[in-house]
Amino acid sequence: MFATGFRAPPSGTPADKANLTVIGSNGISMSEEWSRCGPTTLHGVLDTKFPNLFLSGPQQASTSGNYRFNLDEYAKHVAYILSESNVEPMGNLSLSLQRLRRQNFGEHRS
Repeated sequence: MFATGFRAPPSGTPADKANLTVIGSNGISMSEEWSRCGPTTLHGVLDTKFPNLFLSGPQQASTSGNYRFNLDEYAKHVAYILSESNVEPMGNLSLSLQRLRRQNFGEHRS
C-alpha cells in the first residue's frame, strides 16, 4: 500500500464520505454532531438536526445488482415522506425528537 495512491474510504458521516461540511440547524457540523451523539434519523433518511436534508446511501438501500432500482425505491420513499409531511412548497421540513419517537409515521405531520 505504500506509494500507490491508495486512500482508505472515509468512515463516519455522509458529509465525511463526500468530503463536505454540512452545518445543521444548531450551527454544528454533521461530523461534530454525529461524533457526539450519533445520528437520530427517521427511516435512516431524515436527521433531526439537519432540516431538508435527505440522506441516501447503502444504509437505505436493499441488496440489488441494479442500482437504478435502489434509486427508484429511495425516490418513492422520499416522495411518501414529503406527501405525509404537509410542508408548504419551499418550506422547511424538520423533524422533532418527540415526533421521531412516535411509532406511526402518519403522526409525524405538523
